[in-house]
Amino acid sequence: MRALTWVQDDPMGHKANIGVIVWVMRPTWGSEGQHVGHHAGETIVTDNCSTRCHCHPTRGLLCEATQCPPKEICVPQNGTHRCLKAEGRCRVGPGATLTTFDGAGGGLVASGTYKMAALCDERSPNWFKVVVEVNECREDKVVAPVGLFLFFREAFITVNNHLEVWVNGLFTPLPATVSKAISLSAGAAGENVTISHHTTGMEVLFSPGGEVTVTVGATLANQLCAPCGNFNGEADDDLKLPNGRAVRTIAEVVDAWKARDFSGCHVSGLARMEAEAPVYPLK
Repeated sequence: MRALTWVQDDPMGHKANIGVIVWVMRPTWGSEGQHVGHHAGETIVTDNCSTRCHCHPTRGLLCEATQCPPKEICVPQNGTHRCLKAEGRCRVGPGATLTTFDGAGGGLVASGTYKMAALCDERSPNWFKVVVEVNECREDKVVAPVGLFLFFREAFITVNNHLEVWVNGLFTPLPATVSKAISLSAGAAGENVTISHHTTGMEVLFSPGGEVTVTVGATLANQLCAPCGNFNGEADDDLKLPNGRAVRTIAEVVDAWKARDFSGCHVSGLARMEAEAPVYPLK
Protein backbone atom coordinates (compact mmCIF):
# COMPACT_ATOMS: atom_id res chain seq x y z
CA MET A 1 0.00 0.00 0.00
CA ARG A 2 1.39 3.45 -0.97
CA ALA A 3 1.86 5.83 1.98
CA LEU A 4 1.49 9.61 1.83
CA THR A 5 3.57 11.82 4.10
CA TRP A 6 1.41 14.96 4.37
CA VAL A 7 -0.17 15.41 7.80
CA GLN A 8 -2.69 18.17 8.57
CA ASP A 9 -3.93 19.42 11.95
CA ASP A 10 -7.40 18.30 12.96
CA PRO A 11 -9.92 20.76 14.51
CA MET A 12 -8.49 20.02 17.99
CA GLY A 13 -4.96 20.99 16.94
CA HIS A 14 -3.61 17.40 16.96
CA LYS A 15 -1.60 15.69 14.26
CA ALA A 16 -1.97 12.06 13.22
CA ASN A 17 0.31 9.66 11.42
CA ILE A 18 -0.50 6.37 13.14
CA GLY A 19 -0.15 3.04 11.33
CA VAL A 20 -1.80 3.31 7.94
CA ILE A 21 -3.40 6.68 8.78
CA VAL A 22 -1.53 9.19 6.66
CA TRP A 23 -3.43 12.46 6.87
CA VAL A 24 -6.35 14.15 8.57
CA MET A 25 -8.89 16.47 6.94
CA ARG A 26 -11.16 18.88 8.77
CA PRO A 27 -14.91 18.10 8.79
CA THR A 28 -17.29 20.54 7.12
CA TRP A 29 -19.69 22.62 9.23
CA GLY A 30 -22.78 24.54 8.12
CA SER A 31 -23.87 28.06 9.11
CA GLU A 32 -25.96 26.69 12.00
CA GLY A 33 -23.02 24.76 13.39
CA GLN A 34 -24.29 21.40 12.17
CA HIS A 35 -21.99 18.91 10.49
CA VAL A 36 -22.80 18.73 6.78
CA GLY A 37 -20.13 16.24 5.76
CA HIS A 38 -19.99 12.57 6.79
CA HIS A 39 -21.18 10.85 9.96
CA ALA A 40 -18.85 9.60 12.69
CA GLY A 41 -17.84 6.00 12.06
CA GLU A 42 -18.56 6.22 8.34
CA THR A 43 -16.00 4.99 5.79
CA ILE A 44 -15.70 6.89 2.52
CA VAL A 45 -13.85 5.80 -0.61
CA THR A 46 -13.02 8.28 -3.38
CA ASP A 47 -14.52 7.83 -6.84
CA ASN A 48 -11.35 6.20 -8.19
CA CYS A 49 -10.79 4.07 -5.05
CA SER A 50 -7.37 5.69 -4.56
CA THR A 51 -8.19 6.97 -1.07
CA ARG A 52 -10.13 5.42 1.83
CA CYS A 53 -11.19 7.67 4.72
CA HIS A 54 -12.73 6.92 8.10
CA CYS A 55 -14.77 9.65 9.79
CA HIS A 56 -13.46 9.97 13.34
CA PRO A 57 -15.86 11.64 15.83
CA THR A 58 -13.26 14.18 17.03
CA ARG A 59 -10.32 14.02 14.64
CA GLY A 60 -12.07 14.42 11.29
CA LEU A 61 -11.40 12.22 8.27
CA LEU A 62 -8.49 9.82 8.77
CA CYS A 63 -7.36 8.81 5.29
CA GLU A 64 -5.04 6.31 3.65
CA ALA A 65 -3.92 5.73 0.09
CA THR A 66 -5.22 2.52 -1.46
CA GLN A 67 -5.91 0.84 -4.79
CA CYS A 68 -7.97 -2.00 -6.22
CA PRO A 69 -6.31 -5.42 -6.52
CA PRO A 70 -5.57 -6.88 -9.98
CA LYS A 71 -8.70 -7.88 -11.96
CA GLU A 72 -10.89 -5.59 -9.84
CA ILE A 73 -12.24 -2.16 -10.70
CA CYS A 74 -13.71 0.75 -8.73
CA VAL A 75 -17.54 0.99 -8.81
CA PRO A 76 -20.10 3.18 -6.98
CA GLN A 77 -22.14 1.48 -4.26
CA ASN A 78 -24.44 2.81 -1.53
CA GLY A 79 -23.23 6.40 -1.78
CA THR A 80 -19.53 5.54 -1.79
CA HIS A 81 -17.21 3.38 -3.93
CA ARG A 82 -15.66 -0.04 -3.59
CA CYS A 83 -13.44 -2.45 -5.50
CA LEU A 84 -15.30 -5.22 -7.30
CA LYS A 85 -14.39 -8.04 -9.66
CA ALA A 86 -14.37 -6.71 -13.22
CA GLU A 87 -16.39 -9.76 -14.22
CA GLY A 88 -18.84 -12.02 -12.43
CA ARG A 89 -19.89 -15.55 -13.41
CA CYS A 90 -22.91 -17.51 -12.27
CA ARG A 91 -22.95 -21.22 -13.09
CA VAL A 92 -25.72 -23.82 -13.06
CA GLY A 93 -24.12 -27.22 -13.61
CA PRO A 94 -24.60 -31.00 -13.58
CA GLY A 95 -25.87 -32.30 -10.28
CA ALA A 96 -28.16 -29.25 -10.13
CA THR A 97 -25.50 -27.06 -8.50
CA LEU A 98 -25.44 -23.28 -8.51
CA THR A 99 -22.63 -20.78 -7.89
CA THR A 100 -23.64 -17.11 -7.71
CA PHE A 101 -21.81 -14.10 -9.16
CA ASP A 102 -20.35 -13.43 -5.70
CA GLY A 103 -19.36 -17.04 -4.96
CA ALA A 104 -22.19 -18.44 -2.81
CA GLY A 105 -23.06 -22.00 -3.80
CA GLY A 106 -25.18 -25.05 -3.21
CA GLY A 107 -27.60 -27.52 -4.74
CA LEU A 108 -31.11 -27.04 -6.08
CA VAL A 109 -34.09 -28.64 -4.34
CA ALA A 110 -35.50 -30.48 -7.36
CA SER A 111 -35.97 -30.48 -11.11
CA GLY A 112 -37.85 -27.50 -12.44
CA THR A 113 -37.69 -24.30 -14.45
CA TYR A 114 -36.09 -21.39 -12.62
CA LYS A 115 -35.54 -17.71 -13.17
CA MET A 116 -31.78 -17.50 -12.57
CA ALA A 117 -30.72 -13.94 -13.42
CA ALA A 118 -32.43 -10.72 -14.47
CA LEU A 119 -32.02 -6.97 -14.60
CA CYS A 120 -34.05 -5.76 -11.61
CA ASP A 121 -35.43 -2.71 -13.39
CA GLU A 122 -38.21 -4.23 -15.49
CA ARG A 123 -38.90 -0.81 -17.05
CA SER A 124 -35.40 -0.49 -18.48
CA PRO A 125 -35.08 -0.73 -22.28
CA ASN A 126 -32.11 -3.04 -21.59
CA TRP A 127 -34.12 -5.45 -19.39
CA PHE A 128 -33.33 -9.15 -19.69
CA LYS A 129 -34.24 -12.38 -17.91
CA VAL A 130 -32.42 -15.74 -17.94
CA VAL A 131 -34.52 -18.85 -17.23
CA VAL A 132 -33.03 -22.34 -16.95
CA GLU A 133 -34.83 -25.69 -17.01
CA VAL A 134 -33.13 -28.33 -14.84
CA ASN A 135 -34.14 -31.98 -15.30
CA GLU A 136 -33.03 -35.62 -15.40
CA CYS A 137 -32.73 -36.17 -19.15
CA ARG A 138 -29.21 -37.55 -19.42
CA GLU A 139 -28.36 -41.24 -19.78
CA ASP A 140 -26.37 -41.10 -16.54
CA LYS A 141 -29.51 -39.81 -14.74
CA VAL A 142 -27.65 -36.74 -13.48
CA VAL A 143 -29.90 -33.71 -13.02
CA ALA A 144 -28.56 -30.86 -15.17
CA PRO A 145 -29.68 -27.87 -17.26
CA VAL A 146 -31.60 -29.11 -20.32
CA GLY A 147 -33.18 -25.88 -21.57
CA LEU A 148 -32.31 -22.20 -21.69
CA PHE A 149 -34.81 -19.37 -22.19
CA LEU A 150 -33.71 -15.76 -22.61
CA PHE A 151 -36.07 -12.80 -22.59
CA PHE A 152 -35.15 -9.42 -24.04
CA ARG A 153 -37.26 -6.47 -25.13
CA GLU A 154 -36.81 -7.38 -28.78
CA ALA A 155 -36.52 -11.17 -28.67
CA PHE A 156 -37.28 -14.46 -26.93
CA ILE A 157 -34.54 -17.06 -27.41
CA THR A 158 -34.81 -20.79 -26.66
CA VAL A 159 -31.92 -23.29 -26.59
CA ASN A 160 -32.51 -27.03 -25.99
CA ASN A 161 -30.10 -29.66 -24.68
CA HIS A 162 -29.09 -30.51 -28.27
CA LEU A 163 -27.97 -26.88 -28.62
CA GLU A 164 -30.65 -26.10 -31.18
CA VAL A 165 -31.81 -22.49 -31.13
CA TRP A 166 -35.11 -20.72 -31.77
CA VAL A 167 -35.59 -16.94 -31.91
CA ASN A 168 -39.15 -15.72 -31.45
CA GLY A 169 -40.35 -19.24 -32.22
CA LEU A 170 -38.34 -19.64 -35.44
CA PHE A 171 -35.52 -22.20 -35.74
CA THR A 172 -32.29 -20.23 -36.19
CA PRO A 173 -28.96 -21.55 -37.55
CA LEU A 174 -25.84 -20.08 -35.98
CA PRO A 175 -24.15 -17.65 -36.05
CA ALA A 176 -26.94 -15.11 -36.15
CA THR A 177 -27.54 -11.45 -35.41
CA VAL A 178 -30.90 -10.85 -33.77
CA SER A 179 -30.55 -7.08 -33.39
CA LYS A 180 -27.89 -4.43 -32.81
CA ALA A 181 -27.89 -5.51 -29.15
CA ILE A 182 -28.12 -9.31 -29.46
CA SER A 183 -26.00 -11.87 -31.30
CA LEU A 184 -25.75 -15.67 -31.22
CA SER A 185 -22.68 -17.79 -31.87
CA ALA A 186 -21.49 -21.38 -31.62
CA GLY A 187 -18.15 -22.93 -30.69
CA ALA A 188 -15.76 -24.00 -33.44
CA ALA A 189 -17.13 -27.55 -33.41
CA GLY A 190 -20.61 -26.56 -32.30
CA GLU A 191 -19.75 -27.59 -28.76
CA ASN A 192 -21.57 -24.67 -27.13
CA VAL A 193 -23.96 -21.80 -27.78
CA THR A 194 -23.30 -18.23 -26.66
CA ILE A 195 -25.90 -15.46 -26.49
CA SER A 196 -24.41 -11.97 -26.17
CA HIS A 197 -26.30 -8.86 -25.06
CA HIS A 198 -23.96 -6.10 -26.15
CA THR A 199 -25.90 -3.25 -24.54
CA THR A 200 -25.40 -4.55 -21.00
CA GLY A 201 -22.33 -6.74 -21.58
CA MET A 202 -24.25 -9.79 -20.32
CA GLU A 203 -23.38 -13.14 -21.94
CA VAL A 204 -24.85 -16.62 -21.52
CA LEU A 205 -23.06 -19.81 -22.53
CA PHE A 206 -24.81 -23.21 -22.74
CA SER A 207 -22.50 -26.21 -23.07
CA PRO A 208 -23.44 -29.78 -24.09
CA GLY A 209 -22.07 -31.04 -20.77
CA GLY A 210 -25.13 -29.51 -19.14
CA GLU A 211 -23.77 -26.23 -17.80
CA VAL A 212 -25.15 -22.73 -18.15
CA THR A 213 -22.81 -19.81 -17.38
CA VAL A 214 -24.06 -16.24 -17.11
CA THR A 215 -21.29 -13.63 -17.30
CA VAL A 216 -21.74 -9.96 -16.38
CA GLY A 217 -19.47 -6.96 -16.06
CA ALA A 218 -19.11 -4.45 -13.23
CA THR A 219 -21.52 -2.03 -14.95
CA LEU A 220 -24.32 -4.37 -13.78
CA ALA A 221 -23.13 -4.50 -10.16
CA ASN A 222 -25.99 -4.24 -7.67
CA GLN A 223 -28.58 -4.09 -10.49
CA LEU A 224 -29.35 -7.81 -10.73
CA CYS A 225 -32.03 -10.00 -9.20
CA ALA A 226 -32.80 -13.76 -8.86
CA PRO A 227 -30.67 -16.67 -7.50
CA CYS A 228 -27.48 -15.74 -9.36
CA GLY A 229 -27.29 -12.80 -6.96
CA ASN A 230 -26.88 -9.05 -7.20
CA PHE A 231 -23.12 -9.02 -7.94
CA ASN A 232 -22.10 -6.59 -5.21
CA GLY A 233 -19.06 -8.48 -3.89
CA GLU A 234 -20.91 -9.85 -0.84
CA ALA A 235 -21.85 -13.54 -0.99
CA ASP A 236 -23.86 -13.46 2.26
CA ASP A 237 -26.70 -11.38 0.88
CA ASP A 238 -27.25 -13.87 -1.96
CA LEU A 239 -29.11 -16.03 0.58
CA LYS A 240 -32.26 -13.91 0.51
CA LEU A 241 -35.76 -14.56 -0.79
CA PRO A 242 -37.51 -12.12 -3.17
CA ASN A 243 -39.19 -10.48 -0.15
CA GLY A 244 -35.79 -9.84 1.48
CA ARG A 245 -36.00 -12.55 4.16
CA ALA A 246 -32.68 -14.30 4.83
CA VAL A 247 -32.49 -18.11 4.50
CA ARG A 248 -29.79 -20.70 5.10
CA THR A 249 -29.34 -22.37 1.71
CA ILE A 250 -29.19 -21.61 -2.00
CA ALA A 251 -31.84 -24.31 -2.54
CA GLU A 252 -34.40 -22.20 -0.66
CA VAL A 253 -33.54 -19.17 -2.74
CA VAL A 254 -33.79 -21.03 -6.05
CA ASP A 255 -37.11 -22.63 -5.10
CA ALA A 256 -38.55 -19.17 -4.44
CA TRP A 257 -37.58 -18.08 -7.96
CA LYS A 258 -39.34 -20.87 -9.88
CA ALA A 259 -40.44 -19.47 -13.23
CA ARG A 260 -44.16 -19.02 -12.69
CA ASP A 261 -44.69 -18.56 -16.44
CA PHE A 262 -43.31 -22.10 -17.00
CA SER A 263 -44.21 -24.07 -13.88
CA GLY A 264 -47.81 -25.10 -14.53
CA CYS A 265 -49.48 -26.52 -11.43
CA HIS A 266 -46.21 -27.14 -9.59
CA VAL A 267 -45.57 -23.61 -8.33
CA SER A 268 -44.67 -23.57 -4.65
CA GLY A 269 -45.99 -21.00 -2.21
CA LEU A 270 -42.46 -19.60 -1.99
CA ALA A 271 -42.35 -18.97 -5.73
CA ARG A 272 -45.42 -16.77 -5.48
CA MET A 273 -43.45 -14.35 -3.30
CA GLU A 274 -41.80 -12.99 -6.43
CA ALA A 275 -45.06 -11.23 -7.27
CA GLU A 276 -44.96 -9.58 -3.85
CA ALA A 277 -41.31 -8.55 -4.03
CA PRO A 278 -40.41 -4.84 -3.99
CA VAL A 279 -40.48 -3.21 -7.42
CA TYR A 280 -37.16 -1.71 -8.56
CA PRO A 281 -36.11 0.96 -7.91
CA LEU A 282 -36.75 0.67 -4.18
CA LYS A 283 -38.33 3.73 -2.59
